[in-house]
Amino acid sequence: MYTSDSFKPLLSRLVQTPEYFTADDLQAALNHLFTPDILQPSQIGAFLTALHVHRVERRPESLAAAAQVLRERALKAYVKNAQDDFIVDIVGTGGDGYNLFNVSTTAAIVAAGAGARVVKHGSRASTSLSGSADLLESLGCHFKAPEPGSITPISRIPFSFILAPHYHPSLALIAPFRKALPFRTMFNVLGPLINPARPRGMVLGV
Repeated sequence: MYTSDSFKPLLSRLVQTPEYFTADDLQAALNHLFTPDILQPSQIGAFLTALHVHRVERRPESLAAAAQVLRERALKAYVKNAQDDFIVDIVGTGGDGYNLFNVSTTAAIVAAGAGARVVKHGSRASTSLSGSADLLESLGCHFKAPEPGSITPISRIPFSFILAPHYHPSLALIAPFRKALPFRTMFNVLGPLINPARPRGMVLGV
């Protein structure tokens, strides 16, 4: 059972002795974070900040551990003819500080027009002005969430878009906290790694 009190030793270890904060500790902390209504906003902010300041979020083993937690909590995506096509994603980590237009989404649409089958995984802006969903919504696209337990096939068309919070409810929980922070978090890098369509190829801008 996850509680605010059981989270405190994990947060203390991360803040005071980050060199001893392991991938298992991170998974335990994330399971607390992704359980609704148990952590205080101050605990969430302190956790995300400590991960960033101590560079724990940059460790390969941390990214792998966090990606595993998110995949386990994600809804499954059914992609039509996935075995027949070389499906790709073109995605960026965002938060470059330049407030550019959404480059990865524009590139993905161009690639689809050139013959690639793109299943793009993205979201609304958290650390920039223009997320992939923001761009597509400005063009008149609408996103319908899949029903839990049901199969919503992703059609065999050149360009499809998966709105991350629809398949990763855990990300929706922490979106307001990410948006309130003035720096990128590990979730900027994790987003591209947890596309539920499981593309066989990827171009990742960082």
